[in-house]
Amino acid sequence: MVFFLDGDQEVGTHNLVLSTKAQFLYWLAKEAPAGRSGKKEVRLEGVDATLFKILIDFVYTKEVPTDIEHPKAMFCLADRFEVFGMRVAMEIYLTNTLSKANAIDLAVFGEAHSCALLLEEAVNFIVTYAKELKEVSPTA
Repeated sequence: MVFFLDGDQEVGTHNLVLSTKAQFLYWLAKEAPAGRSGKKEVRLEGVDATLFKILIDFVYTKEVPTDIEHPKAMFCLADRFEVFGMRVAMEIYLTNTLSKANAIDLAVFGEAHSCALLLEEAVNFIVTYAKELKEVSPTA
């Protein structure tokens, strides 16, 4: 089966792999019509091709790249297509990137996306560094 992404980029997959490791993608493909080649074709509008390829590589290998440029977008893609192993891996990845510069943002992201680990770690980080994170209001 073939997934078509924005710009007509193609990503080929195998039914057996998807049926055991990415059931939602398998279901999408199973319901799709056959294309010119006779293979099932699924068009995914608005899906970043680079991230989707990383997601499919993960489905096949269970390996998470160490240099993902947009981990929040990768998390959302994994969540959208119910690739839970990648979702968990991205939550851990984001947790490991906590810093004073992003703790509040990641806490909000964790809350919005039901990421218990990320939210807990971000809140603990914020509590630990509260004095340093606190904005000083200007005096009148």
